[in-house]
Amino acid sequence: MKSHSNSASLFLRVFFVLALAFSAVAAPVKYVFLFIGDGMAAPQRTMAADFAKRVHDYELLINELPYAVATTTHAANSLITDSAASGTAFACGAKTNNGYIGVTPDGKPVESVAYVAQKAGKKVGIITSVTINHATPAAFYAHNLSRNNYYEIGLDMVASGFDFFGGGAVGKHNDTKSKRYAGSIYDLAAKAGYTVIVGDQDKIRALQPGGGKVFAAAQHSTMPYAIDAKKDDLTLADITEKAIELLDNPKGFFMMVEGGKIDWMCHANDAASVIGEMISFDQAVRVAYSFAQKHPDDTLIVVTGDHETGGLTLGFAGAGYQQHLELLGKQAGTIDSFRSLLKDLLAQKWQSLAEVYTLIDAFFSMKVDGPADDPLTLTAIEKEKIDKSYAREIVQLNGERKLAACKDAYEAKKKTTPEAEHAALTKAYKAEEAAIQAALAAELKAMPGSALAIQVLHIFNQKCGVAWNSFNHTALPVTTTAVGKRADEILAATDNTKIAEVLKAMLQ
Repeated sequence: MKSHSNSASLFLRVFFVLALAFSAVAAPVKYVFLFIGDGMAAPQRTMAADFAKRVHDYELLINELPYAVATTTHAANSLITDSAASGTAFACGAKTNNGYIGVTPDGKPVESVAYVAQKAGKKVGIITSVTINHATPAAFYAHNLSRNNYYEIGLDMVASGFDFFGGGAVGKHNDTKSKRYAGSIYDLAAKAGYTVIVGDQDKIRALQPGGGKVFAAAQHSTMPYAIDAKKDDLTLADITEKAIELLDNPKGFFMMVEGGKIDWMCHANDAASVIGEMISFDQAVRVAYSFAQKHPDDTLIVVTGDHETGGLTLGFAGAGYQQHLELLGKQAGTIDSFRSLLKDLLAQKWQSLAEVYTLIDAFFSMKVDGPADDPLTLTAIEKEKIDKSYAREIVQLNGERKLAACKDAYEAKKKTTPEAEHAALTKAYKAEEAAIQAALAAELKAMPGSALAIQVLHIFNQKCGVAWNSFNHTALPVTTTAVGKRADEILAATDNTKIAEVLKAMLQ
């Protein structure tokens, strides 16, 4: 009898311990951070980590988190997803078609993890470096058959009642052409009880807890690229820190933070700018990590990407096994900045190919006659490519000038021509315009080479050991990493829909 009694007692003790362990594992998570690097997969993580370590002796935290899993990203109707479909997947747990926001392929609304958190009594914050009604952030609060219905998505943002929106402004916030137009989104948000701040960074810095719902856009559009930002510009990390300060409460919060411009610079194949965005994104994660260290038993941080962009490859045939990622730090700004400088230069009558090479040297440190052992000295083949692209650019520019002159002549003649002859005059103008366009297209078709700015950028990237094979998204899986309470459960996120499923279970 005694042995049976001891066995029963042991069983009960084991059962009790297991029950406690299970309840601890299954307990809701008070603070949940979801960080999304738009366009970020393993290549972007690896490139940024290598550069940061070489140049800044900085460890990329997102790659050091203890739990990691490869996550597939396909949409319902395509192997290659866009940000709307992927956003819906990890926000709501449902596959949908590219372009759809927060709805299934047949148009039925699906609930996001943010709404689950709100129903559980938690506060909710949505942050991005791009416009707040762009596809990824929109997937957490909106339901729409088109990601391009920015005004309508803005209406859903206001209606959500979420506690904090920050980073980028609202795109098309006053779209009077919308069938649902009801006034500026900013005015509607203010009427709904939001403190609305657009472009006043000092006011954002001065925000204090207890003031109610907040919409805080650091700029009147998107946040600046890290590589171009001014010293006193608010960063993604600053906005994240302010959101934590405002959202912290006894019931906790859910916060989504998107590094949206990683994707934009991957589309542009601008490796140096991608690295800037990646490090800025990582610094925002560090803010959350510092918070988690103060609340280790209550906080989960998940970091993922919505898709890979650009087909980034770390390695180039012409460079062999040599890598010079540290040289990406020589680039003086985004490709957009270089393109603007190049456009201004080419518009000058005195411009020449020599002046273009001077600009290339100033912006990328690539020299025509540099030392032979300098990786950034242009080779004869590279110079030939640039020369051909320059010639192509001049043809394009001259064609555009002819078109502009043709239009100016038409507008001037129209003013002195009787109205009865306007139809014939317009017909003649359209015919002349079409002829100029056809001649330009034929001339460009016969000329090899890429657009000059892209040609220069690709040569620079390749010299640093980086190559791209697309200007669009790819089907590569992304890497999802996590740390904190119940972080091991993120290992189930082998597909992006699983991220939402895991997080919803943690928040309920």
